[in-house]
Amino acid sequence: MDDATLAREILQLIDWVMERAAELDLSQELLRRQESICSAQSEQIRRLNEVLAKVKAGNAELAKVKAEIEELAKVKAEMAEGEKIRKKMHETITECDSARPWRTYARGQRAVVDWTAD
Repeated sequence: MDDATLAREILQLIDWVMERAAELDLSQELLRRQESICSAQSEQIRRLNEVLAKVKAGNAELAKVKAEIEELAKVKAEMAEGEKIRKKMHETITECDSARPWRTYARGQRAVVDWTAD
């Protein structure tokens, strides 16, 4: 091998090494970009998980409040039914008192009874 051929082969090897070095630099830059994207996505996932945890806690609290509201509605319905029964009993007692005035006296109320009327 003569010097010219050897020099040409050395230059070709240098060019080949320089091309590979450029490809390596490009690959490393792409890797840094991908790592940056991955890091940003990991941070976004972390924040979304925090939001999800808050939403789940809110849903649990909402379910508790909903159950309490339903319980209050049941109690309100029971109270309304009790009030209806109380009014009906009051009307019944009032009717009985007007039909039998002595019951009014027996209950401790002042009764005005006209015993002479017939």
